[in-house]
Amino acid sequence: MQNDPKWRTIARLSQQRIGDVISVFLHVLDNASNATERGRTENLNPEDIASALDLETLQVDAILAAMQGRVMEGPAVSAWEKRQPAREDGSAERSKAWREEQKAKKEREQTPANATDHTANAAERTRTPREEKSREDKSPIGDKARKRAAPPPPRPDDVAEQAWNDWTDLRAKKRAPVTQTVLDEARRECAKAGLSLERFLQVWCMRGSQGLQADWLRPDERGPGPGAAPAETAYQRSMRERVQEAAPSIARRAPAAAHQDATDFFRTVDTTARVVPHTQPAIEVLP
Repeated sequence: MQNDPKWRTIARLSQQRIGDVISVFLHVLDNASNATERGRTENLNPEDIASALDLETLQVDAILAAMQGRVMEGPAVSAWEKRQPAREDGSAERSKAWREEQKAKKEREQTPANATDHTANAAERTRTPREEKSREDKSPIGDKARKRAAPPPPRPDDVAEQAWNDWTDLRAKKRAPVTQTVLDEARRECAKAGLSLERFLQVWCMRGSQGLQADWLRPDERGPGPGAAPAETAYQRSMRERVQEAAPSIARRAPAAAHQDATDFFRTVDTTARVVPHTQPAIEVLP
């Protein structure tokens, strides 16, 4: 090994002594021999090698760099298998024995757990029907299931079937029960929002939330509220448009909430009347 000319080449390229080059390579071999994957250096520290050989770290770095392509290929030692001594027992047999030992150890570790599972399953199978019923009665999960199984309240008369089905489907999706208490609370909240129960449930479905309160609604989702003036109906709007030609100032206003006398109404009409020749005298209202 010491007479190999490549050591002189590495020493010349790194500008270090041949003895230092060989010493560094011995540390490389020791690291590769103790690695998880034999033949590859793991966590090779040039600073530790420099301390062990009384060298500078830059000297060790120069030697390792010059070894690349000659005695090392990256982190691997070149021709590692050829450097190993021949063994009479053979590595294949030792590897096979090691794998069989690990397999047997794994089976021994799993056997107690499997035996416990089999014992528990056997006890489960031998339980009598009376014991099973008693167990279900004492289970808190069984009590919750029976409470959830209570039938929901019937659909209120003031809620359309489609709106009711949409709301109950939303509650089921949210895993929330439909109870009389929830329905009563929804009716109180819809009264606060100035909405009918049906419209309140429709807004609830559009939001897709588990719960809904009147305080959560946006202004455009709320109703007119108690004491607000009623909105103009389609009939009122059409009549207002018809009289617009006769009384523009009156037609521009929304219908009054209170009753308005007809005489008072026509007193406000700013029009002139004239007699139109006809079989009988008639009054024509001009714009």
